[in-house]
Amino acid sequence: MSPAVSKTDSAGRRKALAQLPSGSFFGEMSLLTGEQRTATVAAVVDTDVIVIDKLCMAGVLQSNPSMAQSFSEILERRMADTSEKMAELEKETEALVPDDERRKRLLRRIRTFFHLK
Repeated sequence: MSPAVSKTDSAGRRKALAQLPSGSFFGEMSLLTGEQRTATVAAVVDTDVIVIDKLCMAGVLQSNPSMAQSFSEILERRMADTSEKMAELEKETEALVPDDERRKRLLRRIRTFFHLK
């Protein structure tokens, strides 16, 4: 087994997103953009991890600026895949909500949007 990537949805349920093959990298969004992490990676077997910090990555990108383009393409693909999987989970979660509760939520949203009592 390889490291497992997961994310928590708005209902607090954890969704498995991917199994990373040996030699993969993760944490690239935080490293390359400074954004906080949004997923969790957990080793399921003994794993060697190499940590690359911003200073190290700056040297790599400065010596080979075209790598930024490659990384952006990888980030975009991973973000699209994650969004798709999370949307599926949200749809599954919504399907579990009884019709009357869904109706009440929609009514609350309408009332809030139009500032009704």
